[in-house]
Amino acid sequence: MMHDNQIKKRGYLLIDAIVGLGLMLAGVITATGLLIQFRLAEKRQESDWIASLELRNAAETLKVMPMEELQAMKEVAVSQGCKDLLKEPELTLITVPMDGDPNGGVRLDLRLTWIDSQQRIQKPKSLSVWRFDGP
Repeated sequence: MMHDNQIKKRGYLLIDAIVGLGLMLAGVITATGLLIQFRLAEKRQESDWIASLELRNAAETLKVMPMEELQAMKEVAVSQGCKDLLKEPELTLITVPMDGDPNGGVRLDLRLTWIDSQQRIQKPKSLSVWRFDGP
């Protein structure tokens, strides 16, 4: 009679151990997925920051460039630092004349695109600045 009770208890302990192990495994899998998503979000935020800095630096450079040279440009060189930190960055420039401006002002639209760590083209980051060559 005592032998039957021991077998029943062992069976319950084995089921408890299996359920506990399954719950622990589910928790580890969930935590790993969350950590991966957190790291990807962190990388995206870092890439956005680098792109913003590159756009601001390019805008400052273009604002002091001679107007004739500026209007002839279609693409702007990306800095080496940006090339080191972002994969395949491409910086484009669109120059839009300001109609009705007696001083020949222009709007400079800059757009930076790059590829992320998952080989996807990121949503372009844009910056517009205005330049007026007045008296």
